[in-house]
Amino acid sequence: MPETYEFSEKFQIKILSLIARDKATFMSYRSVIEPKYFRKEIHIDLARIIKNFYDTEIERSKVKGTPIQMPTVEVLFEEVRKLTAHNAIKKKLLAEYQDTILDLYETDLNDAEYIKDNLVQFGRRSAIERAILQ
Repeated sequence: MPETYEFSEKFQIKILSLIARDKATFMSYRSVIEPKYFRKEIHIDLARIIKNFYDTEIERSKVKGTPIQMPTVEVLFEEVRKLTAHNAIKKKLLAEYQDTILDLYETDLNDAEYIKDNLVQFGRRSAIERAILQ
């Protein structure tokens, strides 16, 4: 099984941006998007926060019958604040977390289909590698 996505840091930002800003993409590719596959610790944490947000929204939607919402900049800022509040190492990176969140919502996603195609390829390769290892 691959340890990390074999994509550049900028491309990984595009993946995060796409899943944060497009719930249909997240829902379609959620089994392929694993936080541990990102290289940078900040990306891993943000992927986990986004995934946890959607998982909570899916459950809330089932219980209350309301639509699944997407995470906003404010939601991600708040979750990062909670994450860094009691961790001195992560607290030093708070500004970098916040800058990365802003990047997610400012990133150009005109190439969304290309990003999705690469996620599919990654998912297929991942599935094959898992099968071989088993």
